[in-house]
Amino acid sequence: MNRWKGKTIITFSTLAFLLVLGCASTQVEPGAVAEMWKGKITGMIDGDIKFSIVRIAGENNSFSVKGNMDMKGQRIVGYGEGEIKCTIKGKIKNEVMNAIIHGRAVVSDGSADVSGTLVGTMSKTQAFGTWNLSHVGGIHSGEWTAEKTSTSQ
Repeated sequence: MNRWKGKTIITFSTLAFLLVLGCASTQVEPGAVAEMWKGKITGMIDGDIKFSIVRIAGENNSFSVKGNMDMKGQRIVGYGEGEIKCTIKGKIKNEVMNAIIHGRAVVSDGSADVSGTLVGTMSKTQAFGTWNLSHVGGIHSGEWTAEKTSTSQ
C-alpha cells in the first residue's frame, strides 16, 4: 500500500510542477506591447484574418510570440462559411515567424477543434506567408497577407 502512495505523490508532484511551468510560460510580461494585424486569407478558405501578437525579446534578433487569431471565411471548401478562433504561439527570428495555432472552427456544417501552423515573413508594417489547419475532416491550407494596424499596451 505504501509503495503506491509514494508513486502517486511523485506522479502528482511532477504533474503539478509541469502545470506551473506551463502556466508560467504563457504569461505576458508587464508592459508588453500587443501588435494588431489585419488582412486576407486565400486558398481553401477565402476570407479575412485578424490577429494580435506580443513579442517577447529573446537573443540574437529572436522573439517569442503569443497571441490570438480570428479567421472569418466567406468560403471554406467543403464547409460553407464560418469563423475560426485560435491561439498563436511561436517564434520570430530575422523577420520570419513560425507559429503553432490551436483553436475552434464553427462553420455552416458544424464545429471542430483545429490545429496547424502560421508561417511567414513579418516586417514592421506588413506580413505574408502560408497557413494550414488540421481538423477531424482533413486539412485546409493557403496563403495570408496582413498589415499592422496598431499597437497597444
